[in-house]
Amino acid sequence: MLTAITDLLTALLQLLEQEHLLSKDYQKHLLYERLQEGIEEDIDRIKEIALACGYDDSIANAKNSLSNAVEVLEIFEDISELEQHIINQINEIIDKLNNNDREIIAGVFNEYTAKEAIINMLGDIAEKRTRDIYLLRFNK
Repeated sequence: MLTAITDLLTALLQLLEQEHLLSKDYQKHLLYERLQEGIEEDIDRIKEIALACGYDDSIANAKNSLSNAVEVLEIFEDISELEQHIINQINEIIDKLNNNDREIIAGVFNEYTAKEAIINMLGDIAEKRTRDIYLLRFNK
């Protein structure tokens, strides 16, 4: 569950970096640079909480993250579409957690603490992605 979100965010970060570097317009260059801010911290936050809650160490494997991000980039080439997909995935996870889907957080050390921490963290990340979409709509 959380691994999928970190893979999506890793793909988003790489796509933003590409657009940032290839931008021929200074305003777009600055926009993509602005959108990149904080994504690495979000990825780190997810992975730290996941590991603290008992997730397998594979969530921290850089090779897996990058490989999975490449797969995401084969599907999504548009930043706004990827941002929206991330929000949708987060909303699905939050919905499952709020409906006490036991399978989704199986194996964590403290179900209640993990659930609340994950919901709060993912809500913050979804809000950031929503603000990104708002900024991107003026870029077209």
